[in-house]
Amino acid sequence: MDIFLYRVAIEQLDACRTAKDLEELVRKRYDELNSISLYSNTLNYLKLKFTYKLFVHALNLFAAKSKKKLPDFIYRMHTVFQRDLIARLYTVNTGYPSLRPLLDKLEFIDFFEFDTIVETPENSACHITVLHNILLDAQPHFKLKFNQRLGPFDTYTAYGISDRVKLHIYAIRLKQTLSPNTLSTVIDQFLADTLAALPEHENILEYITKLQQHTVALQTYQSTYGATCNG
Repeated sequence: MDIFLYRVAIEQLDACRTAKDLEELVRKRYDELNSISLYSNTLNYLKLKFTYKLFVHALNLFAAKSKKKLPDFIYRMHTVFQRDLIARLYTVNTGYPSLRPLLDKLEFIDFFEFDTIVETPENSACHITVLHNILLDAQPHFKLKFNQRLGPFDTYTAYGISDRVKLHIYAIRLKQTLSPNTLSTVIDQFLADTLAALPEHENILEYITKLQQHTVALQTYQSTYGATCNG
């Protein structure tokens, strides 16, 4: 698919007047997107981008036109594709080429033109680091939904602390490490989200003190396993 065919397809979607016609186009775009493997060494990036955008635009138009709920697998495809795409930005030791060289700040925002929420994969700090390096202080129209899990170091140092507090401490460490004196769309949102999720009675300073006492453990872990992320 090229830019001309993409624009024709957008006009076709915008011209739809009935929910029934839109549902047929949602299913058509679903089938097209489902046929694309993000883990193919012959991946056509423009085809991927245009097919994804048409699918999301069709889904949005249908939601605006009808209260009918489509099959779960259609909505699941939307979320899974977002997560897998972001996972392809960081593909060390997977054998697949990274999509990172193709996605600068403007291209990344344009890829998700029709999205209001973009979900990240469940992973360590690597994906947050890559997204931070792409977006920097840009203000996209969508909000990131983080599905973060803790790595071995954070799990060890925060033993006995609730998961919500662990994640906020983790977010603080990312902020101090990656953008201590500058704005970061990704890290600042992650920090705000984890703070908002904390129970009111939690004393975060107490846990930060405990974390600081394990600095040696962090240095040992990093020197032993080379835990770094490049984006």
